[in-house]
Amino acid sequence: MTDFKEVEVNHIRREENTRADVLSKLASGKNKKGLSTVIQQSILGPTMSTKECLNTNFGPQGWLSVMKKGVQDRDACKEIADSALHCKASHFLLIRQDLYKRGFSTPLLKCLGKTEVEYVMNETHNGVCGTHSGGSNMESRVLKAGYYWPELRADCTEFSKKCKNCQEHRPRILLPVQNL
Repeated sequence: MTDFKEVEVNHIRREENTRADVLSKLASGKNKKGLSTVIQQSILGPTMSTKECLNTNFGPQGWLSVMKKGVQDRDACKEIADSALHCKASHFLLIRQDLYKRGFSTPLLKCLGKTEVEYVMNETHNGVCGTHSGGSNMESRVLKAGYYWPELRADCTEFSKKCKNCQEHRPRILLPVQNL
């Protein structure tokens, strides 16, 4: 612990601190053309293709084992030049032997394998507090419960389509097929 005996605070007027003034104008979006003292770089496109980053085909090993390996050995991903795995592994965290996905404004989401996915979807849809909600609503409920897997949206949609009760009691559209 550092003990401060004396602290001095100096107020610098805005006219004398032009760099801070330029940065504040840059942040507020005013007069961007006249800011020659600040180095700006415009990135016109992503550095990696979306297909490369979002590809979820992990092969027979399953996504959990591949991602755990990528998180444990991040340097190996760089050396292998597996940029897609390196891109994805940066969003995950390994705590003990459990893999968690971190988000910008969400808590850590526990990553699930195939065997756990069916149980979580069944409990969310049909369980004690199950509401037989549709795909997107079910997806948000699973996320709020703190779980994640790559095919979450598609799996929830397919699960709700297979539910017999949902299909029997869904609203019927009584409008004619063609325009009147």
